[in-house]
Amino acid sequence: MSDLHATEPKKAKVIHFSTGYWSIKGLGAPIRMMLCWSGVPFESVCYDVSMDSTTGALDARSWFTPKKDLKLRNPFVNLPYVRAGERGVVSQTNACMSYLGRKLGMWGETEEEVVMCETLLSEIMDLRNQMTKYSYSQDFDKTEQDGKDLLRGVKGKNGILQKFELHLGGVQGSGPFLIGAKCTSPDFHFYEMIDQYCTLSTFLSDGDLLEGFPNVRKHYEAFKSNPRNKYYLHSDLNTLPFNNKRARFGSTPGGGRFQKGQEYGWKDVGGAYQGPGEDAK
Repeated sequence: MSDLHATEPKKAKVIHFSTGYWSIKGLGAPIRMMLCWSGVPFESVCYDVSMDSTTGALDARSWFTPKKDLKLRNPFVNLPYVRAGERGVVSQTNACMSYLGRKLGMWGETEEEVVMCETLLSEIMDLRNQMTKYSYSQDFDKTEQDGKDLLRGVKGKNGILQKFELHLGGVQGSGPFLIGAKCTSPDFHFYEMIDQYCTLSTFLSDGDLLEGFPNVRKHYEAFKSNPRNKYYLHSDLNTLPFNNKRARFGSTPGGGRFQKGQEYGWKDVGGAYQGPGEDAK
C-alpha cells in the first residue's frame, strides 16, 4: 500500500459518507475522487472479487453477502452505492454522482447548468460503456485490433471526443471545467474516462489519443494538476486496476490482463480517507 494511505496525518474521524464498490476503479473511481476533492471524511468500502488459482472461477461473495442487508434500506441497491449516515443508501452511478454533486456543492446552480450536468453524465456513460464492452470481451486474440478500432471510433469525425471538444471550446473562456468556472460531478467521470482511454492508447502503442483535441487535453491536464486532486491521485485508491479480473484490458494496474494465481496487493485499499479540500496546495 502507498505511504499516503498508511501515514497521511489528516485522517477521517467522523465519517460523513460511505461509498461501496469493487476493489477496482471502474464506476467507483469518480465517486471516490469527488469525495477526496471535497475534503469531507468518508469511508471507501472495497469488495474484492477473488479468482481460483486453478480453475479461474470468480468469487464475488464479498459483495453479495452484505448486499442482502443493504437491500432492506434500498431494494435497488447495487455497486456503486453511497451512504450518508445510517439510513439512506443511494445507488446507480449517475444517481450517486448527482446526489454527491448536490451535497458537496458540485452541481449546477441554474436550471440550464443542471440540465447540462445531467446531459454530460449521460454522454460520459456512453463513453464508458464503449470501453466496458471492449474490456470485458473474452475474444483475447483480438485484444489489440479491437482496442485500436475502439480508439479510432471515439476519435472519429462523429466520435464522442469530437462532441466534448466542441463543448469545451464553448465554455473554456469562462473557466477550466465542463460547465465553465465551477467544478461539477461530470468533470470527475470525464477525467477518469479520458485517463482510461489514454492508458489504452499507450498500452497498445497507438500514439497520442488527444492529438487534434486541444480543448479535451486542456481539461484533462488541468484537472490532473489541480491541487485538490493531488490527494486522490497519490492515494491507494488510484493504484487500483480499471477492471475486474476477467477483463482482457485493465485487470491489472498497468493495463494488462490478470493471470490465474497472480499475487496482487490492491484488495486492501478500503478504509477512511479525507482530502484537504479547499486547503489543498
